[in-house]
Amino acid sequence: EKRKKWDPKSKKMIFTGYGEGVKGYRLINPENEQLILSRDVEFLETKQQSHDEPERKRKTTVILPDPSATEVEEIPTEDDDSDISSNSSSSESGTETSSTNSNSDEDSDGTIVDPDETVTETDVSMYEPDTEIETGDGPPRRSNRPPKPRTLNHLSYSAVEIPQSARDALQGAQAEQWKEAIASELTSFKKNETFEWADLPDGRKPLKMKWVFKTKPSNDKLPKFKARLVVKGCQQKEGIDYRDTFSPVIRYASLRYLFALAVKENLQIHHLDVATAYLHGILDEEIYVIPPEEAREKPEQKNKIWKLKKSIYGLKQSGRCWYKRIHEVLIKLGLEQTKAEPCLYHKRENTVKIVIGIFVDDILLLTDSTKTKTKLMNELHKHFELKDLGKAKNFLGMQIIRNEREGT
Repeated sequence: EKRKKWDPKSKKMIFTGYGEGVKGYRLINPENEQLILSRDVEFLETKQQSHDEPERKRKTTVILPDPSATEVEEIPTEDDDSDISSNSSSSESGTETSSTNSNSDEDSDGTIVDPDETVTETDVSMYEPDTEIETGDGPPRRSNRPPKPRTLNHLSYSAVEIPQSARDALQGAQAEQWKEAIASELTSFKKNETFEWADLPDGRKPLKMKWVFKTKPSNDKLPKFKARLVVKGCQQKEGIDYRDTFSPVIRYASLRYLFALAVKENLQIHHLDVATAYLHGILDEEIYVIPPEEAREKPEQKNKIWKLKKSIYGLKQSGRCWYKRIHEVLIKLGLEQTKAEPCLYHKRENTVKIVIGIFVDDILLLTDSTKTKTKLMNELHKHFELKDLGKAKNFLGMQIIRNEREGT
């Protein structure tokens, strides 16, 4: 049955984590146990939720030990006998007393069961260790449940403090690592011939730049330190500093098609990454920026600025410049762009089969053999600095598990 215009659109989901490589939350639909990724999520933080359906909840009786039954041994006396006889006579006449209620709820092993104190399994798990649980009129008793191990939130825990400026980076505890990251970024600028030193023309206002620092996980004990030199694109003026900004990326439906095609035609799937991809895009506009002090190595560069020859991170048109550049290279290599998907390219010659999907600087490469893949990568290396990440295992937050024996 199709949903009408004013019918509710939201669905109850279970939050499981965050997407890898993309912005969004990983959610599980409890109805069909399907994992989805979504950014439009409203969390019910003030309401306790249960993962099970109401009809599936099982009732659990809380049975707690009675310390008085094991620690104190009562010796009946004459007064006790009289009380027992009076209690038995009153129970026969239909009169209820507190002693008969406690005796009826007491088991032979000395434990007390309160039939009114029934909770679900999810409610039982909410009790913290070493907290007092009151049952009926008896004294408070402590739970014997073992304490849960303490865990650290990996999102809020970090052994490395991220600096906010180059001065903080070069004066902090990891100054040597950040210094190497800054030098590596400036080397990439020079290697790609991204800029040239120039004087500021009259009537032009240069754009400011800033350093952005971050760390990435690595196989070593210490994370990988990265420094990115970016332009403050918010200062750009349309018509002067930029014109068109649109750049396409491959759709998730097209990625699923590539996975199905690889299984059907038994193609290899490899993951490639272009290092500093935006530095390869060629600018159509004249843009002047104020370089960082770390880039001024000679005295004559003190009063000079940069005239950008290629796009860099932070410019509004950088994504479009990079897409135009890689499109031009792939067309020269003999690949054909599909009409329905602008980020999907293919080539078929005799037994050679090549299919490429592009998402900014991440490339999914499908080939019929390792020889074909190596030949294509050698051609791409002439234009870009590529990193071969091997067989695709994680791509845009999706985990790729392939069983070639079963064809899945």
